[in-house]
Parts: sequence; C-alpha cells; structure tokens
Amino acid sequence: SAAPPPACIPWPAPPPLAHISASAMAAAADVALIAQVVKDLEVIPASAREMLCEGLPHASEPCVEVSNIHGMQHTFLNLIVSALQDAKASAEKDLVARAAQGQVDSEELGRRAVTSEVAAEALKAVDAEVEAKAAAQAAAQVQAQVAEKKHSDAQRDGKSMAAAWQETRDALERATSAMETVKVLVDGGCEHIEAKTAAVEEYLTGIKADRVLVAAATLALALQPEGRAPFDRMTAAHVAEVVEGKVAELTAKVAEVAPKEAEFNAEILGLWAIADCHRDAVKEADLALLEAQATQEAARDTLAKAHKDEKAAQKEMSGNAIQQCLVEEQIKQVDAALEAIERIKAGPPPAPEAVEEPEAMAASADAAVAPTEETESADVEMQDAKEVDEPMAAKQVDFTVAAEDVPMVACAGA
Repeated sequence: SAAPPPACIPWPAPPPLAHISASAMAAAADVALIAQVVKDLEVIPASAREMLCEGLPHASEPCVEVSNIHGMQHTFLNLIVSALQDAKASAEKDLVARAAQGQVDSEELGRRAVTSEVAAEALKAVDAEVEAKAAAQAAAQVQAQVAEKKHSDAQRDGKSMAAAWQETRDALERATSAMETVKVLVDGGCEHIEAKTAAVEEYLTGIKADRVLVAAATLALALQPEGRAPFDRMTAAHVAEVVEGKVAELTAKVAEVAPKEAEFNAEILGLWAIADCHRDAVKEADLALLEAQATQEAARDTLAKAHKDEKAAQKEMSGNAIQQCLVEEQIKQVDAALEAIERIKAGPPPAPEAVEEPEAMAASADAAVAPTEETESADVEMQDAKEVDEPMAAKQVDFTVAAEDVPMVACAGA
C-alpha cells in the first residue's frame, strides 16, 4: 500500500511585528533627535559633541531590545544628560540676559523714536523758516528792482533836463561874452576890431536878430567912436541894448533853473539812496536765506541720523528678540532630548501577549486527546524540520516560539 502523504505543519506564529517596529522606530527617532540637539549645541566643544554623537548609537542600541541597560551605557547616557543640562542652564542664563537686554533695547528705541520726532519737528520749523526767508528775499528783490527803476527813470529824465539847463547857462555865457565885446567896440580903442566885429555879427545872427540891425551893426562897430555918424552911434547903442537884454533874459532863466535843478538833483540822490538801501536789503535777505538753508541742511542731517539710529535700535531689538526665540526653541529641544534619553533608559514597552481564539483552543485539545498514526509520522517529520530550521530561528531573536505552545494541525495531502 502507498505511504500516506506527509503532514503539513504550520510555521510558528510570530509575535506582533507592528508593535516591535513601532518601538524600534520610536527609539531610532529618539536617538536621531538627541544627536541633532547635541550637534546644534555650540556651547559644547566640537570634539565633545563628536564623541557624544558617535557613542550615542552604542549606548542606546541595547535599550531598543531589552529593558535593562548596562551600567556603562547608563553612565554614557548620563554624560549626555549632564551636557544637555549644562547647555540648558547656559541657555536659560542667556535667555534671562536677552530678556533684560530686550527691555534696555525697548527703552533705547523709545528714546531714539522721541529724538526722531523732535528732529522732524525741528526740520518742519526750519522748512517754514526757509520758506519765509525765501519769500522775504523775493519781496526784497522786487522792491529793489522797483527802486532801481525809479532811480534809472529819474536819471534818464534828469539828463534831458540837465542838458536844457546847461544850454541856458552856455547861452548866458555867450551873451555875456558878446555884451563885453560890444561894449569894447562901442567904447573904441581896442585891437582886432575885425575879429570882434565878426564875433558880434555871428552872435546876433545866432540869436536871430533883425538882419538890418546885423548889417548896420557890422559897419557901425567897425568904426572908431569919433568917426561914427549919428546913425552909426544909434546902431551901436541899439546893438548894446539887444545884447544886454539877452543877457538879462538868460540870467533870469538861469536863476529860475537853479532851485529846480538843486531839487531834482536831491530827488535823484534820494532815489539812489533808496535803491541802495533796497540793494542792501537784498544782500541781507540773501545772507539770511543762505543761513536758513544751512540750518535746514543741518536739520535734515540730524533727522537722517536720528532715523538711522532708530532703525539700528529697531534692528538690534529685533535681532535680540529673534535670538531670544531661538534660545527658547533650543531649550525646548534640549527638554525633548532629555525626555528622549529617559525613554531610552526605560527601554521599549512590553509586547502584548497573543490571545488564542476559542475554536483554535478546542481543536488543539481534541488533537491532543487522540493521537493517530498520521500524527506520529508528523511528529517525526516536524522533529526533522526543527533540526534543520534551528539556525534560522536562532537569527530571529524575538520571533522564536516554543513548539509546545503552538497548536499542531495536520494537513491532509491530496
């Protein structure tokens, strides 16, 4: 008869893999967190950080597998705890100092903000002053232009009037000279009678005297007094009267012009003085505007410096606040690393025990009550399989389970 087919013995059921994987992942995450925190702590010397990070995996690896750790591993972990605690104390001290510095920076920023406001108000006042000085300068320039125009117009009018007045004086001089010449000729006994007679003739022609008188005067004045006829003497006397009348007329005009000329010259001089005063006012307005503009430039520089100082204070305060936040975050990271070390020291939580189903327990009990020839053959084969698979089971530390704890179910062959 044919041998019965070998029975199929199931592989022992492994423990809950999800539980072990989660514990291992949590422990690995804790190790990574501690290593990163240690690397970031610049208060710890670089060589010490390197040593702690290199030794950390060796000190934490057994803690993933067993709940008890070796004393040397515990000591090494305590070294990391001590380093973290020292770093935390230094960070807390730094945090207190930065908080105090933040208060100082806030007060300094307030003072610089006030300085900026004062500088802005000062510049506003100076701007108004510059605007007023510029308006005053413009007004002074307009007034100076008006005064100079009046003076120039008076000078222009004065030139024509002065020319007329000078012409009257010149006419008086010519009339006076002609009167003296006529007197010499009338009295007789002079030299250069022809030249003097010609001069008198020219003068009479110039004042548009009667032509008959001019012709008769030339003949009558050329004769000596004793050689003149009654008509000649009458002509000479008439010429003397005409010339003397002209001298009297011109003398009256010159006397009339003199006060007008003096008054007009005084007016021109006054207009010049007024224009000169306005020119001086323009110079003063220009100087005042330049001084105000210099003050304005200085006020602008002061305001720019105040704004720069205020921004610097703001930057300083912001930088300190950022560093304060970083220190606070560093303290949180250190606390998280310390908690991670405590979890590593405690080891992974125990795996939950597997619970057999009631049907499986009943089937196991029935199979154990009545062993058959097939089960005995299966026991022999299972023993042989166990001897072969023992090396594989030895490599899986947490996955081995005693054979007596697993129900044996025979598998009917086809």
